[in-house]
Amino acid sequence: MQDELLRVLSLASFAAFAIGGVVASRQRRADIIGAYIIANAASFGGGIIRDAILGIPAIGPRDPIALLTVLIAATAAMFLPRAFARWTTVVDVLDAIGIGLFNAIGMSIAWSQGVHPGLVLLLGSVTAAGGGVICDVLLGRMPIVMQHSTLFVTACQIGGLVGLAAHALGLGPDAVGLLIAVVTTGVRLLAMRFGWTLQALWDPKPVEPT
Repeated sequence: MQDELLRVLSLASFAAFAIGGVVASRQRRADIIGAYIIANAASFGGGIIRDAILGIPAIGPRDPIALLTVLIAATAAMFLPRAFARWTTVVDVLDAIGIGLFNAIGMSIAWSQGVHPGLVLLLGSVTAAGGGVICDVLLGRMPIVMQHSTLFVTACQIGGLVGLAAHALGLGPDAVGLLIAVVTTGVRLLAMRFGWTLQALWDPKPVEPT
């Protein structure tokens, strides 16, 4: 039952990332092929970067059900934009859950490859945020996760640090993964609810009148 629930949540996360990619591509007036490319980049990009760093075959695109889920979600977002405009809160919550799950999955896969804890922590965040970074680069804009915005990578880092501590204390892998996902998702949802952000490193200087 636990595995089935994780599978459903993972597919819902892929769908939420795909929808977010299509919405972003619409703002740049992408054509239908461009929108599908952005949707797939948002959904699978982080996992592909992780697997490339680990030197293992890419896992996400090899899953036909995940590919079909992204295709259906992206198509729905293209042709039913008003429906998804009314469900933005649901999509945002699924997106936050996806961040938590992908952070946990990325760290779990990194652990299975025997890498050091620092890289485990990094690859969790890469799995969760990498697709969005690729998406933003393709759309010709500074990645949102690198801007003054609600906590995203920071949420992954907090959840990941909690997971590393739990792992060091001898907690089982399933419990550690669940803890990472819950803490990451919780921090992300709280940041969205209360507008928590990191302070911008530099504030633009006001232009003096000439």
